[in-house]
Amino acid sequence: MTQDTKNGGRFVLADKMDFQISPRERRTMTFLLVEPDGHDRDIMKTSLRSLGFGDVITARDHASALEINA
Repeated sequence: MTQDTKNGGRFVLADKMDFQISPRERRTMTFLLVEPDGHDRDIMKTSLRSLGFGDVITARDHASALEINA
């Protein structure tokens, strides 16, 4: 289940995991991945991309992640 945001975006409600994501929806999704370990960050990014998801933006910590979306 998704919910619209005020600025026209959408997000998935994590507690409603009984849903299907079409290949087109996967390609249009953007993930913000926060992980301090560079190797683990790369593995997770590669995994998401191999599953057909769109953009994966990475940050090493929460402060860096906040700067990305500022």
